[in-house]
Amino acid sequence: MSLPNLWIEILSAPDEVLPLVADATRAADSDKSALGFLPKKAFQDAANQGKLSVAVVRGRGGKLSYAGHLLHGGAFPHARVFQVFTKPHFRRRGIARRLVEAIVERSERDQFMSVSARVAGDLAANEFWEHLGFHTVRTAPGGRATGRKINVRIRELSTPNLFNPMAAPPGAYALGIHLASPLSDVSPIYVLDLNVLLDLLKKRANAGDVERIFRASLSNLIRLAVTEELVKELERNSRPSPTDPILQFALALPRLPAPPRETLRKLAAKLGTTVFPPVPPGGQLRTQDQSDLIHLATAIHCRASGFVTGEKLILRAREALRDMYSLDIMGPNELADFFEPVGQAEGEQIRAVSQGRELLARPVRADDIVPVEEFLDRMRCPLDLAREVLEIGPGRGHHRDLVLCEGSIVGFGFRETASRARPHVNMFICADEDHPAVALTADFLLDSRGRPPAPEFPVRLTLRLLLGNVLTKRMAAARGFIPSPGGSLTVSRLHKVALGCVLTDRNWTTIRERLRRGTGLELSPSIPPFGSLQQAIQVREPSGQTSDVPLEDIEALFSPAIFLLPGRDAAIVPIRRLYADDLIGTARQLRLQSSPEAVMLSERVYFSSRRTASVLRKGTPILFYESAGSGGSGSVIAVARVSRTELVSKERSGALLRRGVLDRRELDRICSGKTVVASTIDNIMPFRHPVPLTRLRAVGAADGANFVTARPIRSQQLTQIVEEGMT
Repeated sequence: MSLPNLWIEILSAPDEVLPLVADATRAADSDKSALGFLPKKAFQDAANQGKLSVAVVRGRGGKLSYAGHLLHGGAFPHARVFQVFTKPHFRRRGIARRLVEAIVERSERDQFMSVSARVAGDLAANEFWEHLGFHTVRTAPGGRATGRKINVRIRELSTPNLFNPMAAPPGAYALGIHLASPLSDVSPIYVLDLNVLLDLLKKRANAGDVERIFRASLSNLIRLAVTEELVKELERNSRPSPTDPILQFALALPRLPAPPRETLRKLAAKLGTTVFPPVPPGGQLRTQDQSDLIHLATAIHCRASGFVTGEKLILRAREALRDMYSLDIMGPNELADFFEPVGQAEGEQIRAVSQGRELLARPVRADDIVPVEEFLDRMRCPLDLAREVLEIGPGRGHHRDLVLCEGSIVGFGFRETASRARPHVNMFICADEDHPAVALTADFLLDSRGRPPAPEFPVRLTLRLLLGNVLTKRMAAARGFIPSPGGSLTVSRLHKVALGCVLTDRNWTTIRERLRRGTGLELSPSIPPFGSLQQAIQVREPSGQTSDVPLEDIEALFSPAIFLLPGRDAAIVPIRRLYADDLIGTARQLRLQSSPEAVMLSERVYFSSRRTASVLRKGTPILFYESAGSGGSGSVIAVARVSRTELVSKERSGALLRRGVLDRRELDRICSGKTVVASTIDNIMPFRHPVPLTRLRAVGAADGANFVTARPIRSQQLTQIVEEGMT
C-alpha cells in the first residue's frame, strides 16, 4: 500500500522517548534473530540516559506513532550502535538512515572519534551499513548457537580537533593542519669542498665520516655535488698524468655551474668580507681563498642546502652565512652524525608483565616476516601497505618492532629512520584491538617510535593507522597527533611534530629555527617568562595564521618536550638505581627478568610520601637524582614533567601500582603513612651526561644533606642542570 508523504521526527530527549519504550521493546522482540534480545528495563535505562532515539510520524490530530528506533551507547570518544529498527509499515522511507545519521551528527558535534556497529555477516543489513560509510574492519565470532561471524563495522568521524577533545572548545586551535615539509619529497643538495674529497681518497682522519656521507647519498637521503671551480682547482694542481684518481673521482660527481660573471663578482666580494679577515691595503686574497669564495657563491646561487668543509674560517662564519643566505656550513663529522645520530640503533627486547600476562617487545627478525604478513592480513591491512613495511629494499633506513603476548603477535610498528637533513618520517602502527593488551601495546609502539633520534632535533611524523584502530587513534591524539589529508577508506593519516628536547632561553633561538625549517611552524622570537600552565605560547603556522596554545597543551603537541620558561620552578626527587632502570629507562645492562608494565608506558607513576604533595604539583618539571648506593651514579639522570598528582590510599592504589615500578611491600617500606602521593610523569628524557652531586652543590641545588625526599629548586638552577645534562 502506498503511503502519503510523512512528517518524520527523531526524538531523543528522555521525557519524549520514555512513553515510547514499550513500542521499541515490542519492535525489537519481533526480530530477535537480527537484533538479539534485550529486556524492557534495558530500553528504559537507555531512554533515561539519552541513548535511545525514536523515529515517529505525526498523524491526524497531531498524534505521534512509533516508526523505528536506534539504541546506542559506548564510551567517549567511541560511540556504538546496538540496534536500529524500522517498523515494516514505514520501511523504504529513509527512516533507518536518518536515525543513523542523527547519531553520527551528534557524535561529531560532541567530538567523538568513531561510531561502530556489529552486524551478523549473513544479514542483508550489511549493504545498508556499507552504504552509510560503516566499513568492516575485522570479524569476530558470534554466539555458539548460531555459529555466525560478526562484522565489526566502524565509521570514523570528522572530528574538528582530535587533540584534547574534552578540554578544547571547537575551533580553539587546530595547530599544524598543513605543515610545511620542504625536504619530504626532494633530497637536499650538499656541496663538498675539496678537502672533504681528500679526506676520503687519502684516508685521512675524517675518512670514516665522509664514507658515511656517501652512504647517505646512495640511500637517497641527500644529493652530493661539487662545483665547477673544484674541478678547475684540481686541473690547476693535478699531476701531469691525465689519470689523476682524485680528478677522475671529482669528474664522476654531479657538478653545479658557476653563477654569471657579474653575479659571481658581487657575491664573492660580499662573502669575502664575511668569511675572511680584512685584506691590508693594496693586498689581495690568496688563490685558495678566492677559490673558496667561488665554491660558496656557487652553492648559494644554486640554492644548495649546505656546504661541507674542513676550512676553519668558513666554519667560523657558519652563523652569518646561514642567516644571510640560508646555507648550512658543516664539517664532515657533523653531517655524518645527521644520518647515524645517537639513539638510532634498533631497540633491545623488553619483557613486561601485565595482569599475569608476559609481553615481549623486540625488533622484527627475518623469520618473523611470514607471521607478520599473516597478522597484517588478519587485521585487514591493505596489501600495498603491508608490502611497503615488510619488503624493505635499498634506500632509507627503518625500524620495525613486534609486541607479542605469550607467543602471539599483538602489535606491529614501522618507522623510517630520521635524519637532521630530512626530518620528515613515516610511521605505521597496527595493534589487535580485540586483545586485552591492546592499550599497552599501542602505548609502547607510539612512544618508542614517536621520539626524535637525537636531542634538539625536531621531527615531523606522519602516522598511518588502519580504519578501525580507534583506541590506537585515541592514544595517538593524546600524544599530539592530529588528522592530515591523504587518508583512504582503509587507512587514516595523522601527523605531529616531536621536539625531543627541553627548551631553555639558551637554545630557544636554535630550536625555533630548526622547527621553522623542518615544519614551517614558528615560535615567538624570544622565550616568554613563565606565568601559568594555561599561559599562551604563540605559534605561527605556515599559512601565516597565529595560534595561542596553552603551555600545558603545547608540551603534549610537541611531545616529548618541556618548555623551561624563565621563572618556572621545579623539583629534584630521589630514586634508587633499581627503580630508575624501569621508571626512567636508564638500564645500563640487559635485564634477564621481566619488568613491570610501566616500562612500556609513556606515562608512569612515581610514588612519594604525602609531604611531597606541595612540591610535586601538576605541570612541575622534575629532575631524577639516582642515589649513589647499590651501584647508583649519585647524579641527576633525567628530566620529566608531572602531568597530574593524586593523594591516594595505599589500600586503593592497585591500578596506579601497575603504572609504577613498586609493589605493595616496597611502597610500605618507602612511605610509612596510610596515604601516598602518586605523581604521574610524562615527557621523560634521560640525560646524555648525568650531572653529579658536586655540580648540584656548585649551582646551589643541593646542600650537605643526602637526597631523601623531593625538594624544590629555582628556575635558574633547573636550566643550568638540564643544559649540562642534555648537551
